[in-house]
Amino acid sequence: MQSLTQLLVALLELLEAEGRAFRVGIGKAAMAIMFLLVAALLALGGFGMLVWAVFLGFAAIPLAAGWAAFWTGIVTLAGAGVLMWLAKTAAK
Repeated sequence: MQSLTQLLVALLELLEAEGRAFRVGIGKAAMAIMFLLVAALLALGGFGMLVWAVFLGFAAIPLAAGWAAFWTGIVTLAGAGVLMWLAKTAAK
């Protein structure tokens, strides 16, 4: 009976230690995900400013706003296509 009690106490101590380690791991993972989300939002804002700068650059040369928006869209789509091609190449 004493060995069964010792086994049960050892099992509970192991579960307590693993539970603490699990909580610490979950906290670190949550922090990393939070930082990635903030970085993604900042990158999205930076990309938006970059596209706006391209638009203003096209508008600076005597070009109507509609055509400047068109060429900005073409440049942005070309960049997205290059990134997709790089992702496809890296996935192989």
